[in-house]
Parts: sequence; structure tokens; C-alpha cells
Amino acid sequence: MEQAAHNIGEAPEFKRELEAKQEELKRLQEADKKIRQRLKVARRKGREQEDEKTMPTGIVMRFESKMLELIQSGKKW
Repeated sequence: MEQAAHNIGEAPEFKRELEAKQEELKRLQEADKKIRQRLKVARRKGREQEDEKTMPTGIVMRFESKMLELIQSGKKW
């Protein structure tokens, strides 16, 4: 049985089909890698845009809370 399996693997038609499948797999793996990289970049850019949107609000809120503390404590700035 092992000999039969060995002989089938050496048949030219099966060998060509196997090589074609391996090439297709390689191509799909490369495409997958590129897509994952683009997704990673898109996520990073999305986070950067979110930071730009929320950062000014955070700064203003901290400034307002600090001003409120100063006013409530009666200190001069």
C-alpha cells in the first residue's frame, strides 16, 4: 500500500496538480499577509484619528477642572 501511494505521488498529472495547489496556497498566503498589514495600518490610523478628536476635549476638561479648583480654593492665578 505504501508503494502504491508512492507511485501515485510520482504520477505527472498529480504532481502538476500538487504544484499548482502549492503555488495557489503561496499566493493566497502572500495576499493574506498584505491584507493583515493594511488592516493593522488602518487600525493604527483610526486610533490616531480618535486621539486627535478626544485629546483637545481632555485638555479642556483638565484645564476647566484645574481652574475650578483654583477658584474654589480662593487662590489667585
